[in-house]
Amino acid sequence: MRKITTAAMLTALVLSLASNDAWGFKIPGKKAPKPPVDYTEWISIQELPAQEEGVALFYPSTEATDGSAVIKGSLPVKGLDARQVLLATLLYAVNNFDTEADECLLSVDYDKNEFSALLKSTQGANNRETTYTRYLTVKAKDGGFDFTTSDVAVRYREKGLIPRTLSLAALHPESNTRHGELVMELTRVNAAYVGEMAKYAESRPDIAAPNLAAVRNGKVTTGMLPDEVNLLLGPPLEIRKSGEKRRWIYGNEIVVIFEDGKVSRIIER
Repeated sequence: MRKITTAAMLTALVLSLASNDAWGFKIPGKKAPKPPVDYTEWISIQELPAQEEGVALFYPSTEATDGSAVIKGSLPVKGLDARQVLLATLLYAVNNFDTEADECLLSVDYDKNEFSALLKSTQGANNRETTYTRYLTVKAKDGGFDFTTSDVAVRYREKGLIPRTLSLAALHPESNTRHGELVMELTRVNAAYVGEMAKYAESRPDIAAPNLAAVRNGKVTTGMLPDEVNLLLGPPLEIRKSGEKRRWIYGNEIVVIFEDGKVSRIIER
C-alpha cells in the first residue's frame, strides 16, 4: 500500500477547498469588478440642466462601438467659414496651453480642418484637488465646430491622502456619490473650455492665414502675420516695442521682429 505524505494531504486539502467549497466555507478572493456604467442610459434618466449661467453643458455618453466614455457636442460660430473656425479655435487652444502641465497639440490636419490637443485641468485643493486629463478633438465646419473629449483620466482622492486615477469609464456615478460629483465637475470644466473657445472664434472674423503653406511646414518666415507665428510658436514670453517695430521674444532661442504687422526678421540664437 502506497504511503501518503503530509505534504500530499495538505495539497489535496487546499485544492478541495479552492475548487469544491469543501466543508461549507470559501477562501476569500478578489471581488469581481463592476461592469462599466452606460453613460448614455444613466444621463437620460437624470434631471440635469441643459446649461448653467449661459454655458451649454455637454454630458458623457458611452460609445456603442467600443464602450468608451466620451463627451461630444457642437457649438455655433456665426459668420466664419470652416478654415477660419479652425484657425480661431486652434489659436485659442495654443494661447491657453498650460505648458507646465504638459498641455500641447497632438495633431493638426489642415485638409480636414481638425486638430487634437492634450488638456489638463486641476480643480479644488487639498483633499478635494482633482485633475482631469483628456484629449480634445475639434472638427471645424462652416458656422461652427464639432468636438469630442475622449480618453479622460480623473486623478482624485476618494479615501485617505493617496490620490488614485480612474478613467471616466471606470467611474460609477450611479452608485458612488463622489463619482457623481466628479462627472458633473468634468462636465462643467469641459463645457466652459469649449464655450470660451467658441466665443473667442466668433470674436475673430478677421482671422486669416495667407502664409498657410509655411505654417504647414512648421517654420516662421518673413511676411507672416502675428496669428500665424502664434500658431507655430505660441504666445511669446515677452513683447518689446521700439517705434513701429515689435519684438516677440521666445527665451534665448528665437526673436521674431514685426514691422507693419508682418514678420520682417527672425533671429535664431
